[in-house]
Amino acid sequence: MTIKKYDRAVKAVNRFNNILLVIALTGMFIILMLQIISRLTPLFILPWAQDMIIFMLMTSVFLGAGSATDVDKHIRLEFFIHFFRKNTARICLIIADIISILFLGVVCYQAAVLGAQALRTTMGASPVPLGVYYWVVGFGSLVMLLNSINLVIKRVCRQPVGQAPEADAKGGEDK
Repeated sequence: MTIKKYDRAVKAVNRFNNILLVIALTGMFIILMLQIISRLTPLFILPWAQDMIIFMLMTSVFLGAGSATDVDKHIRLEFFIHFFRKNTARICLIIADIISILFLGVVCYQAAVLGAQALRTTMGASPVPLGVYYWVVGFGSLVMLLNSINLVIKRVCRQPVGQAPEADAKGGEDK
């Protein structure tokens, strides 16, 4: 697979991830509004609402982390990077991304294993099995892993990283 094909494949995964993120945030908002309405009226009761809001919040965190990694805004300590020369900073970021890739690979594997083991387990009144919680963590970690690999490739090839999708769509770079 060439670098451009890999980049396009990762962008497709990121688009799917962003769609899921919008669905999770919208679902969380709707369930929250229904829960508020159900507290004010005795017409219906939603015992599962709190559990679903927690699930949607957790889902949005991991999907959002994948989206943040896409534009090189994921969690890492960059305070000292700004004191280094450009090439030294680039090498430090490559090393940090490789460490992230290794860690995310372990998280993806463990999420798949634990998700399969806990697929028939439920928590509280939640209609979502516990295994799905693990799979959400695994999917978000997989998106972060793919984006981290893409960042390493771009840094090694000295291509610009951290551009928002809008900048890519316009065909221009930040000046």
